Amino acid sequence: VMNNEPISITEMAVGDGGGNNINPDGMQGLVNEVYRAPLNRLVIADLDRNVIRAEMLMMPQVGGWWLREAALFDDRGICLAVASLPPSYKPLLEQGAGRMSTVNIYITVNNIADVQLITDPAIILATITEVDKAKGEAKDYADEIVGYFDKNIQQVIADAITAAKRDFW
Repeated sequence: VMNNEPISITEMAVGDGGGNNINPDGMQGLVNEVYRAPLNRLVIADLDRNVIRAEMLMMPQVGGWWLREAALFDDRGICLAVASLPPSYKPLLEQGAGRMSTVNIYITVNNIADVQLITDPAIILATITEVDKAKGEAKDYADEIVGYFDKNIQQVIADAITAAKRDFW
């Protein structure tokens, strides 16, 4: 990311830090990787500050370990960034508390144009919160348009009635 060559960040991995919290400074990989998956999303988080957000989803069927570290990998498997995570237990579904988990890493890059963003809707999964937000925005827009036309139609009808009364008398 530092040499202005285009990169393709494709995967994220998480680890348990070997049972300890980690300090990612200078690390070139995870202490103890427990899970790796393709990114669900790679988007611009803050254009003015050149910050991107990488997101990985972990399904309820995976887990049984602590999350303390995460890393991003390019399409060649090279570790590009390591982050520490607040310790969090990822239960398995059969443990009775399985859940879908999302891990996000925010990183600053020299030039956002050098990062190939993931925008393929066939790859990205939306959360219920994101779907509900989109539904709310669509409803608000539809209500705004209906209100606009309703007001205009009422005005057109009133103008037509006034004109008809004037023309009739």
